[in-house]
Amino acid sequence: MLALLFFPRNPEIYAVDSIYHYIFLFVFFSYYISYPITLPAINLFLKNAYSKNNFGKLYSISTSIRQVLQMLIIFLFGWLLDVDNYAFTYIMPALGILGFISIVMLTRIDYIQKTIPNITGGIISSSIDSVKKLFKILKTNKTYFDYEVGFMFYGFAFMSTKAVIILFYYEVLVLNYSSVAFYQNVYNIVAILLLPFFGKLIGKMDPRKFTIYAFLAMAGYILFIAISEFDPLYFEIWNLKIYASLLLSTIFYGLFFSTMMLSWNIGSSYFGSDEEAGDYQSVHLFLTGIRGIFAPVIGIVLYEWIGFTWTFVISIFMLIVASYYMKWSYKNHRVLQNTKLSNSRTQISNKF
Repeated sequence: MLALLFFPRNPEIYAVDSIYHYIFLFVFFSYYISYPITLPAINLFLKNAYSKNNFGKLYSISTSIRQVLQMLIIFLFGWLLDVDNYAFTYIMPALGILGFISIVMLTRIDYIQKTIPNITGGIISSSIDSVKKLFKILKTNKTYFDYEVGFMFYGFAFMSTKAVIILFYYEVLVLNYSSVAFYQNVYNIVAILLLPFFGKLIGKMDPRKFTIYAFLAMAGYILFIAISEFDPLYFEIWNLKIYASLLLSTIFYGLFFSTMMLSWNIGSSYFGSDEEAGDYQSVHLFLTGIRGIFAPVIGIVLYEWIGFTWTFVISIFMLIVASYYMKWSYKNHRVLQNTKLSNSRTQISNKF
């Protein structure tokens, strides 16, 4: 992120020399490649520090606080980008430093490891063992396999439309930075209000059933974005373009975000014992990366081939399929799921 400090502030340089485009992409590739390292470790770390009943509740509280700060930053950053298109050259490096500090602060939480893994091989053999463990988890835990199948359908829908929606904002609705920041803050407000409720709910409900709410909310979000193309009426206030259909889509996104934030980050940890939380989240991230390789490109290809509307329709259909599959799995494999969760329930009494 600090590399962005050295980016030029002259638009002509970006037009004639594309090297900065590649450096920009590499910066964020480096940023996101840390996720497979940090997120499983954080899941294992927190799942062992807190009981099953308190894990979702406390995680939702911390997420709500984070969303409040994010809401303020999104508003200020959106406004600043309209004033100065190159504000990212000093804002992003500052955020990179804050992210580093947050990891340091996480390490200050007390954690006593129950078992210390005996690692004898090198990185290649360890990677091979990790892949073997991945397939073993998916093969032996049918409920978790179903969970990830549902997420594959959802993930393709989400990732394939993410870039397309940004293009839609720019090409069809002609939104400026401030307007986009406004809609993001609306969903943040909705998410902040709902996160404590869903944080309590996820600890009392089968994760597959819980995730259905997220999938359907995402479908509603995409549906009302698609409708905004055929409902061009809007009003402007403080240089913000306010569409009624976009407001409705943003409310659905707030519902989606408050449920998916919990389901994606900690949902997988409920399918095994506390000591397996890191392994299950690693599998989850691996499969996210697999669909991340193809889904965004497929989304752009679909948009160029059949346009915005039908790309959105395909994504909504995939989300409905994901919801139905989760419902089918929950109905047909409930006994196994309860058995799998029993290990973590027996350890609650010894934790916070």
